[in-house]
Order: sequence, then structure tokens, then C-alpha cells
Amino acid sequence: MAVESLINCKPPVRAAVADHNSSHLLFKSVQSYRRQISDYIDLERLRFANTRIVIDPMHGVGGRWVEGFLQSGGLQAETIHAERDPLFGGVNLEPIDCNLATLKSKVLETGAVIGLATDGDADRLGAVNELGQTMTNT
Repeated sequence: MAVESLINCKPPVRAAVADHNSSHLLFKSVQSYRRQISDYIDLERLRFANTRIVIDPMHGVGGRWVEGFLQSGGLQAETIHAERDPLFGGVNLEPIDCNLATLKSKVLETGAVIGLATDGDADRLGAVNELGQTMTNT
């Protein structure tokens, strides 16, 4: 009964949000994230590779993030399925072989050296080689 007695005992209070600093905080967060990624991947080397890659965020939150990291120099990065779709194009959001048909086709069609796919919340990655074959660690 103690918990129930607290319900509706105080009206909700709207918290103040500092709008003037929010874009600066986002910028700092993005820069920090990019630095962390560059600890794992030589982004500069990739950016100046004279080649093509295809990225598939599978209509999830990954959007054009990977392309944004890599697009410059000689590297041509193309993103497919970047638009958010609550039905995810009718495909399961796991970046596994049976869900990567479009990515495989696009890699072969464009002559890309690799295709990268992220799942819906962009915390998992799948990869397709230049032959249109899914790369796995098994």
C-alpha cells in the first residue's frame, strides 16, 4: 500500500532543457564517437582507398552514419535503404545471409569491394565480399 499511496500525490513538473547548448553537446558526442571508432579502424586509410563500398542500414537508425565516416578522398561509399521505415522494407533486421539479398546484388552490380549492413539499432554488423558472398566468422 505504501507505493500506491504515492501515486498522483504530486503533479508532474516539466524539466527545463537548455536549448542553446544542445547542438554543441551533440557535436561533441559525435566527435567523441568518431575518435573512438578511429581507435579500431584506420579511417584515413579507408577514405583514401580508390574503391567502392556499399552500406545497408536496413532502414534502421544507422542511416547514413557509416557513409558519413568514410565518404571522402578516393573512396566511393553508397548507402541503400537509408530511409527509416517502421516495417524495415519487410525484411528481418538481422544482418545475416538470408536478409542481405539486396546488398549482395548491389555489391555485384557496382563492383564494390565490400558491402556492410547494420541491424536496426546499428549495434551489429554483417558483411558481403566482392563476390556477393556473406562473410561470417564460422
